[in-house]
Amino acid sequence: MSGFPIVVSGLARCGSSMVMKMLVVGGLKLTGGNAGLPLMEDDRASWLPRDPGWMRDLTSDHAIKILGIDRTRPPRWFRARIIWMDRDRGEQVKSILKYRDARGHAVPAYNYPRMKKNLKARTEKCLKIVRKISGGKYIRLNFEDVLANPLDAAKKIAALLERDMDVELMAQVVIKRPPECLPGIPDLDPRMTHTIKGDSDGITNTGDTNYVVD
Repeated sequence: MSGFPIVVSGLARCGSSMVMKMLVVGGLKLTGGNAGLPLMEDDRASWLPRDPGWMRDLTSDHAIKILGIDRTRPPRWFRARIIWMDRDRGEQVKSILKYRDARGHAVPAYNYPRMKKNLKARTEKCLKIVRKISGGKYIRLNFEDVLANPLDAAKKIAALLERDMDVELMAQVVIKRPPECLPGIPDLDPRMTHTIKGDSDGITNTGDTNYVVD
């Protein structure tokens, strides 16, 4: 066991929620705040770098999602094992645009090329921070590869964390689907749910809990 908390990071619409679900069934706890259902997010992470004191209590049993780590930057003293999620940038931008539109924040389609370029630049910046926080103990997973071979992704995660994890159960969380950006919002679509068992800080699960697929 590494002794460090695990951070799932990437840029918006990268598949981070899917990996968080894998970690939950693998035995890790979600951090407090709103406990992240259905998006597996902790409200406090979005306020970083302000008020980071709660992060001192994180242990190797905790998983937290911190997107856009170049902006929601953890404090200098924070150390973690990190899973960085990549995705085909064209599909990622399509998903971002779709999600913003669903929330009433439509972005003109002509911004598509600029957004792709921005994703590339921000990824390079974020990875520099990832390498520093993790001390080189991180992995990069590709959204498309996780969908195609979730068992292999689960094994890589277990190796990074140096934990004995039920990788087959973790792989079952990943519902088979095309890697392309789908119509609708899978995160909010009850037809895209998968029932798993799990516990998290800030939430008490007395039975099965429906976590939606990214």
